[in-house]
Amino acid sequence: MTEPTWPADLLAELDDALLLVDFGLQEAQVPDDHRQTFLSAVAAVRQVQQDLSRDEGAITAELRTTLDTALASLTRVLSPVTATTIRASRPHPPKESDSSPLGVALATIRANRSWGTARLQMWRLWQLTALFGVLVMMSELFFRIFGAPLDATQVQRAALGDAGMSLTNWMGLTFGVLVPFCYGGLGACVALLRALHGFLNTSTFDPVRVPEYFNRVVLGVVAGGTVMVLTDTVIGDDGIPVNLSAAAMGFVAGYNTDFLFQALERVSSAVLPKVGISSVARTLQRSGAPTGPSALEGLAPEELLKRRDAAIAQNKQDDVALYTELLRSLARPGV
Repeated sequence: MTEPTWPADLLAELDDALLLVDFGLQEAQVPDDHRQTFLSAVAAVRQVQQDLSRDEGAITAELRTTLDTALASLTRVLSPVTATTIRASRPHPPKESDSSPLGVALATIRANRSWGTARLQMWRLWQLTALFGVLVMMSELFFRIFGAPLDATQVQRAALGDAGMSLTNWMGLTFGVLVPFCYGGLGACVALLRALHGFLNTSTFDPVRVPEYFNRVVLGVVAGGTVMVLTDTVIGDDGIPVNLSAAAMGFVAGYNTDFLFQALERVSSAVLPKVGISSVARTLQRSGAPTGPSALEGLAPEELLKRRDAAIAQNKQDDVALYTELLRSLARPGV
C-alpha cells in the first residue's frame, strides 16, 4: 500500500502547533484565565494529528480551519513565545519518537527548518567581545610599559629633534584615540549578551531582530568614542557630579546608548536657538525688513487662529499677543 503524503505547508503548521503544545505542557506556566483555552487548543491539535495519522483521514477544509484556530490560540496564550522563537532559541530539534509515516514526515520537516539562530548570534557576540577585549588589553599593556604618549606640542617642547615623534609615541596616541571606541563596543556586547541570555532562558529570541544586534554594536562603538566630546561629567541622582575616565564613559555609553542620546539632547537644547516669532522679529529688524503685525500680513484668519492656539499651548505670551493684535485688526471695520 502506498504511504500517505501530506502537503508541506500543513506539516509545517502542525509542527508549529506541536512545538507550542510541548512547550506549554513542559515549560510554560499558563495563566489560570487562559488555561481552558490552552487545553482546548491542545485537544484540537491532538485530534488533527490523529486524523492525519489514519490512512483514510482526508485533508478537509474543516481540518485546516481547526488547526489554524488551535495554532492561533496557542500563539496568543503563550505570547511572546512562538514556534519561531522556540526553534531560534534551541540548538537542535527534539527527537521524534513517533515512527509512523506522519511522525517521520514531521521529523523531516523539523530537520529542514532553521534551529539555533540565537546560539549563532551568541557565538558572534563572543567573537566581537573577544576582539574588543584584546584591543583594550593591548592598549592598557602598552601604556603600562611605555607610559602615556606625548602629543605634538609636548614633543616640540621636549626638543626631541626634527625627526618628530617616534613610532612608539604614534602607537600610544593611536591607542589613546581607539580605547573609548573599543570600550563602547565592549559595553554594547555586554548589554547584548545579557539580553540574549534572558531570551535563551525564556525561548523568546526572535531571529527577525538579528540586524538590530549588529546595529546596536555599531551604535555602542560610536557612542563610546563620541560621548567624551559632549560631556566629561556625570551628574548622579543626588546632584553630585561623578567624574569618570574616558574608558569608563565609553563603556557606559556603549552599554546604554540612551546615555549618549540624553547628552545630545542636553547639548542641543542648550546650544541651538529657540526659533519663534520673537527671534524672527529680531532677524527682520536686523535686516531692515518690516516687523510686527505687518510682517505677517496676508495670512488667512484661520491660519492666524491656528498659530495663536499653538502659541497658547506652548505658553509663548509674546506670540499670543502678536496674533491677537492681528486678529483684532482684521475684525475692525474697513480693514
